[in-house]
Amino acid sequence: MESIRLFGAALLVLALVPLTAVAGDVDSCDDGNACTAVDMCVDSVCTGMGSVSCPPDMDLCTVEVCDPVEGCVSEPLDCDDNNPCTQDSCSEGSCINAPVGDGTSCDNDADDCLVEMCSSGVCVANLAAVETACDDNNPCTSEDICNEFGSCQGLAVSDGTSCGDGSCAECQSGVCDVVTNTNAPCDDGNLCSPNSACLLGFCIATVLVNCADSNLCTLEFCNPCTGNREEGPALVCGDGNECTDDSCNPSTGCVNTPVMDGTSCDDGNECTDADACMAGVCTSDDVVDPNDPVDPNDPVVPATTLPAPALSWSALAALGLGLGGYQAWRLRRRRRA
Repeated sequence: MESIRLFGAALLVLALVPLTAVAGDVDSCDDGNACTAVDMCVDSVCTGMGSVSCPPDMDLCTVEVCDPVEGCVSEPLDCDDNNPCTQDSCSEGSCINAPVGDGTSCDNDADDCLVEMCSSGVCVANLAAVETACDDNNPCTSEDICNEFGSCQGLAVSDGTSCGDGSCAECQSGVCDVVTNTNAPCDDGNLCSPNSACLLGFCIATVLVNCADSNLCTLEFCNPCTGNREEGPALVCGDGNECTDDSCNPSTGCVNTPVMDGTSCDDGNECTDADACMAGVCTSDDVVDPNDPVDPNDPVVPATTLPAPALSWSALAALGLGLGGYQAWRLRRRRRA
């Protein structure tokens, strides 16, 4: 019965009192989401409560939405009907999809032997003229042209013409065949792989030139165009942890040494205080106490700017449970004191 009574009281408070009346009881914070109405520390976590409602503007051809980064923004009404033969626009909140002029090209270039043009707002495909140049995507044909049936055909090139990767396939009667000898030597065009062999039609490097030296703090590589060793950038050892000193040992590589315990740091949590390094990790044992007096330097959202948010009953109940639990926790603390 106690939990039910607290739940009902929390719902009544939430419905009648602006959220800023509650926000003054705990430390304010920023949850990084511009679409939450009030942010406060709950169990050392910055929690956003309520949703920002974006009022409509005077433009009926825009829709107002909330962006978590920018807040309320206006987006144009989507009137695109995905038809290349209409011109799409918006007028007084209604979409207009007017047909473009007949004969306007709507060709998507997917087939060289089809000519697509608009007719009464519809994209219509017609056969291209016979002998129109095309590409049948066959490396073993040349002089490709469209025939009377709308197909692209070409003349077979000479047998033995290379059609694969590094001479690992050749043309036979207009068809690209994989070289049967999978161990045949080939040239993959990379001077850093002097020994290459055919495998299932592909030229595969079997041995790569090793350009690394004994210094683990430098990065070396082989230039595929020259086959020569090139100096690369220095090894980056920064681990992004302010509780370690980062360096590089030429013999072992990166070294990330923990700084002295107690060194000040920032764990990125607005709901914790007195952050310090411990064994190379930024930690804090001091959680913001909701009973602490409000810091006059903390920003407080004016009550006049945040009326009670318009929430659904399910959202109201969920938020009420959280506030009811908070009030019950404070009551128990006072009784113990």
